[in-house]
Amino acid sequence: DCALCWNGECYTYHESDGEETNGYSAECKNHYGNGKMAELISSTSTEETSDTILVTKLVHDAINHQSKNPGKGEHEAITNAMSRIHGEFSFILFVPSSPSEKESTSNKGNTSYPSRPGYIYYGRDCLGRRSLVVNRSVGGVLVLSSVAMDVPISTNDNDNLCNFNKMWKEIPPGIVYRLNTCTGE
Repeated sequence: DCALCWNGECYTYHESDGEETNGYSAECKNHYGNGKMAELISSTSTEETSDTILVTKLVHDAINHQSKNPGKGEHEAITNAMSRIHGEFSFILFVPSSPSEKESTSNKGNTSYPSRPGYIYYGRDCLGRRSLVVNRSVGGVLVLSSVAMDVPISTNDNDNLCNFNKMWKEIPPGIVYRLNTCTGE
């Protein structure tokens, strides 16, 4: 249902949301608080749990829980899921568009009906220990990367290449950003 690009380590995570928060930055203030934490590697077991699988499950559960509770937005659900992670990370998450239940039942056989737009979510842990950079210097196209790199551009204008390579900006830590894949906003 989703595609997750994960660069990091999840050492432990809050098992439940506990107090409701209004976003990732608010949770960052209490990141090492008294919330119940779960360890990924049990001291009594030799079996390890992959942090990528864990993070994927946390995000999947957050999106599924949100779809059952329409009062809580997808962005907030993903933000809260990421704020429960104790570790160093950056991530990019693609959530594809999907038709609403009403649209899919009323438009049987019609393939061109409106749907909920897809989104790309991206961000870093609240201390910013893993890099995530952004560049929008070529036609407003969003480029995300864990490293600022020289990217060859198919153009005869060498100035365009130079400007692109100088326009990488580090994403501030502790914020989950959302990009609408239909509008680019």
